[in-house]
Amino acid sequence: MRHGLKDYIKLEDLKEGYLYKIMARNARYGIYCDGGFYISRWKFGRNYIFVEIHWDLSDSFGTVKPLKEIEISPFSTKYFDDWKTPHSLQRQMLVYLNSKEKCPCGGSHNDWHSHASDCIVIDPKEGKDYAV
Repeated sequence: MRHGLKDYIKLEDLKEGYLYKIMARNARYGIYCDGGFYISRWKFGRNYIFVEIHWDLSDSFGTVKPLKEIEISPFSTKYFDDWKTPHSLQRQMLVYLNSKEKCPCGGSHNDWHSHASDCIVIDPKEGKDYAV
């Protein structure tokens, strides 16, 4: 049985092409399209676009719980196609998504090569220290 956060945005309430703050395995932000979230993923030093599936769509493969709508992305989802998204569009998406993944310390939240797991950030609004 799957456990965890129960307060997240349900599938029917999501908007195509919007950027969302997400709880996922490999990213903190994703662009929603057709049941999945296009994210910036780092693996073995390589940065690429990857799709993670909404939690409600699959007991086995659903890995994303959207938490908050951020903004409409500058991309048309009509060109999004898992493995066939044009390379030029993928590069633009990576620049956009990587800018959202930046940590105040200068590293990227989704790249363990450049961002220490023990990074401590002071939240300027709350004045609290917390591990990212």
